[in-house]
Amino acid sequence: EQRSKFFQTLEKIMLQDPQPDLIKLLTAQLYQRYGEFEKAFLLYQEMDDPKSEGSQILQFAQAAERDSSYQVALQAYRYLIRKYPNSRQLISAYSGAISTLLHVATKNSHQPSAQLALSMIDTVNQRFLQHPETNWLNYLKGIFYLDYYFDVDQSIEIFTTISNNKKVVQKLR
Repeated sequence: EQRSKFFQTLEKIMLQDPQPDLIKLLTAQLYQRYGEFEKAFLLYQEMDDPKSEGSQILQFAQAAERDSSYQVALQAYRYLIRKYPNSRQLISAYSGAISTLLHVATKNSHQPSAQLALSMIDTVNQRFLQHPETNWLNYLKGIFYLDYYFDVDQSIEIFTTISNNKKVVQKLR
């Protein structure tokens, strides 16, 4: 009850303040702290500055994922992927979305999430051919095939490909 009144007061202040960004940020962080990720995400979207290429939203998405708020995290990652297709944050947004989808697939035995995650890994591999993050995503793919599908042959094939790439082996060490 008290928390609800507190947030109502903050929202009134935001409406009255001619430059509400600081109070919006504070309110978004408090919503996030108290597990109201949907409300926090709406405020982060309102504050999103194209110059930052979504860096605040990326941090928010990662925090939501860590707190197991997978649906909101996935919404935030997708927002970044759509809004900033040429951003320096893009590979991190893809990586976060894939990680989130793999969590959802494993936790809920949700086949569509699994298929989407694997499809996104293939997209990232094609789009960012030489990026070191693709190595980590392929590692996740191999683990996922082993743990989720119990497909030892596919996992071995993925890990063999990884081990043949010297840059990958150095990064994983």
